[in-house]
Amino acid sequence: MPSFILNDKFITKSSKERLYRLDTAVIGLTGGIATGKSTASKILLKLGHLVIDADKLVKSIYNSDESIAFITKIAPMCVEHGKINFRSLREIFFKEIKLKEQIEKYIYPKLREEFLKEVPSGNTKVIFYDAPILFERGLDKLVDQTLLIYAPKELQIQRLTQRDSIDEILAEKILSNQQSIEEKKKKADFVIENTQDIKHLEHDLESLLTKITV
Repeated sequence: MPSFILNDKFITKSSKERLYRLDTAVIGLTGGIATGKSTASKILLKLGHLVIDADKLVKSIYNSDESIAFITKIAPMCVEHGKINFRSLREIFFKEIKLKEQIEKYIYPKLREEFLKEVPSGNTKVIFYDAPILFERGLDKLVDQTLLIYAPKELQIQRLTQRDSIDEILAEKILSNQQSIEEKKKKADFVIENTQDIKHLEHDLESLLTKITV
């Protein structure tokens, strides 16, 4: 079982340079849709590591009364019975870029407070920040290392059509709204190829953790 502290040679940021001025090293965990990033997060949690999920933080912000009131005002079609319909919201994001930007401008500044709530007082463990758009938002420049869970585009499409019961055309459209997985692969410090089963993914994650922690 690996330790929870990052090896000094992989610590590349001071607290002044790091995301939210954290004293603890941060590894940005990312991927593309249907590459297995969420599965990797679950494995890391099972191993006892501290994982903070950006999507969960965002959803928590969305579910606040203040945010629901904001969404109701600018996109009432996405609110039903006092709750946000996230499927409708996702569809709006694909169709109306200006509205998407307006909502993100409201949501993302609130992330810091939600993030820090998840960090235990006096924490010394390495933090894994599970962020789907790590590179797109430039967060890779604010973490010590980046870890990409990779699967080739063809496999992404295959998994996506099976998982969400959609056709390949829609799957292609969804992927076109993300930075390509090959571009992310070029940028990542570490890459784990997730093209087999969960046991292989868990083995590769444990092997990597053994190398980078002390």
